[in-house]
Amino acid sequence: MRRTGVLWLWGVLAIAGCGTQSPPDYFAEGRYAAALKHLPARAAAGEAKVWNQLGILHYLGLGTAVDYREAARCFKAGALAGDAHAMRNLGSMFRQGLGVPHDDIRAFGWYDAARRHGNDGATGYMQLMAQFVGWNQQAYARRIVAGDLEKKAVSDCGAGLLMSACPAETPN
Repeated sequence: MRRTGVLWLWGVLAIAGCGTQSPPDYFAEGRYAAALKHLPARAAAGEAKVWNQLGILHYLGLGTAVDYREAARCFKAGALAGDAHAMRNLGSMFRQGLGVPHDDIRAFGWYDAARRHGNDGATGYMQLMAQFVGWNQQAYARRIVAGDLEKKAVSDCGAGLLMSACPAETPN
């Protein structure tokens, strides 16, 4: 009888996961308000993909108001942490000038970094950008973004570029 009780307890603990169950994926479940409440702690703890999810929530206004600056901040954090989707999304923010100044060179560089980190969808964006960014600018874009990833900070537009001022940012 005692042995049966131990096996029963073992089964209950195994099913319950003994507290090792992974956190819920609020984003995938469409629980956006809960995601905005719980995901920042997971992002701060080092989950790179969570930064991208937070950026999408702010970009689309899911569970919050649309906030391009906050979306760009989240995409930057995710990109610097190595998330390929955040890199691609940061490239799109630079391409559109949303939350950051419009900068085709940086857009190309972040699309290229995303492709190099495994985001196959970034290839199409790179091909589009190749119409606007010459081969020498493409090489320069790669150097800018490689430097950003190395120093763990996204450089400001104009920093090191052959331009005197940053283009205007599209309003939030």
